[in-house]
Amino acid sequence: MQIFSLTYIASTNVWRKKLCCSCLELQLILILWKVRIMINKLFMLVALVTLPSICLADGPGSGTLTKNNVQIGRCNADSITVKWDLSSLMGEPTISGSYQWTSSSDCELPSSTTIWLQVVNGTMKGYVPLSPVTPKANSGFGYNTTGSPNWREALCGYRGSKAVNCYDERSAKHLWKVGAVNDFMLGWNAESATQVTPSPQRQVAAAPPAQAAPSSQRQVAEGVRPPQQVVNFSPIGNWQIVLDDTGDKASMLINADGSGFINGEYPLRWNRQGSRIHVTAWGEEENIRRNDPGQEYDLEINGAAMKGQQLPLRLGNTTFPGHPITVTRK
Repeated sequence: MQIFSLTYIASTNVWRKKLCCSCLELQLILILWKVRIMINKLFMLVALVTLPSICLADGPGSGTLTKNNVQIGRCNADSITVKWDLSSLMGEPTISGSYQWTSSSDCELPSSTTIWLQVVNGTMKGYVPLSPVTPKANSGFGYNTTGSPNWREALCGYRGSKAVNCYDERSAKHLWKVGAVNDFMLGWNAESATQVTPSPQRQVAAAPPAQAAPSSQRQVAEGVRPPQQVVNFSPIGNWQIVLDDTGDKASMLINADGSGFINGEYPLRWNRQGSRIHVTAWGEEENIRRNDPGQEYDLEINGAAMKGQQLPLRLGNTTFPGHPITVTRK
């Protein structure tokens, strides 16, 4: 009986040990299963977080715009059509696009011709360059490949075909995500035959005051809604502005790349729409970068001269009155 009891007890202990081992194995299996589930959930969470930046195409999107009767260098385009696709891949901007133009005249665009897509959102504004192989007139879109610039070079201001005053990375990413293309401008480098050296003359009459408060400005686009075309007239060169009602004078330089100066000091931007010339001048380049309001001039070609208005300008609580003006070659 005692032997039986010892044997029973011993066998019972063996089974208890076996049962305990089985319990430990089962617990280990359950723990490993829970860890696997947690790892799968973690991978799913990482995928959900990274999908927007990897797979989704944030950006201003794609589209087309057309303008008519546009002066580009020495050429007058009957029409120019721009197409674009601004997106993102792996968190970096992607830029694709081109343009085609039509003309009844026999001329070639400057090789530096650049399309500047205007991306806006509220008061934020930046420009994205498109520089395909310069197409010939009536020959379709110029060849181009998709590019991916650095964020610090994606959205900028421009001067001719060169980018200036670019947004920092954080601001560029924000505008890229929420902005949209609503217009395009044209820029090119002035050719040596038409490049004019800024005049050193410094007068004060008709010069725009320096601005301080940021605001919206009238954009300097290349010709839209053209009135009567004046074929043989070129506004490029040195001019003298005379205020008809006061007799005050100022000098004005107009360059082929859409830039220029008032009195050799105050920067301006200009565009032509058929027989009309629109000029906006600022106190300094910083005002252009901040989109401050500028002094505007609306001019109509009148033979070998131009006549028009220096428009009223309001800065803060002060309004500078407009004046009728005559502009003649120097």
